[in-house]
Amino acid sequence: MYTKKSLADQVLIAVLGGKLTEDANVWFEDIAAYIPAAISFVLQQDIDERIERESLQQRRMRSNIMPVVNNEYTFVYDLVVLHDDARDLHFMNLPGKLIKLSSTKGISQIVPYNGVPLTIVKNQGETIGLENIGQAFAWIEYYTNVDKVMIQGHRPAVTNLLVHAAIDPADMNDSDPLPIPQHLELKVVEICVSFFTKQRGIPADPVADNSDVNEVRYN
Repeated sequence: MYTKKSLADQVLIAVLGGKLTEDANVWFEDIAAYIPAAISFVLQQDIDERIERESLQQRRMRSNIMPVVNNEYTFVYDLVVLHDDARDLHFMNLPGKLIKLSSTKGISQIVPYNGVPLTIVKNQGETIGLENIGQAFAWIEYYTNVDKVMIQGHRPAVTNLLVHAAIDPADMNDSDPLPIPQHLELKVVEICVSFFTKQRGIPADPVADNSDVNEVRYN
């Protein structure tokens, strides 16, 4: 399983032909910054291909259900349930912004340690009139610095929930595992190598004086 650092390392070595050199205008930090976009592109493509393979009946059934990402794309986070006194709702702060995918939310499941998974809906409006049926509903709200899982119908005795979420790699540390299913890892590497190979041919310093003012930075 790749981390941001190990994937960037592999891409950098491939682009530079197996050795580090000051003659290339390719930097480790640039590759690490590009990785989230490459992952989002590959995951979106995979999701679209899955939808394309579905039968018409499957699409009709799914049209009435909140679209969520496949479990393959997610990691499980054990999150503390908090209470918003102003709105009288429970919520959880996600460990980062959710990955940007057009056809799905970046979560696949929300479950207690023991019990029935929460029903994921598109927004709070879909819970109107369902406050007293004894079922817990959850939806995502997007804020500037953090995304939140809002909960209606939560049982106060449950202090933690397990959230299956695909966090945007831009919010991850270099040592965190990336949300890439194994069968898609090579695609992400290929996209990154292709992008930076085009940049590889640009001289970092046009003066051939054995001094490169834009030398490759590598951590």
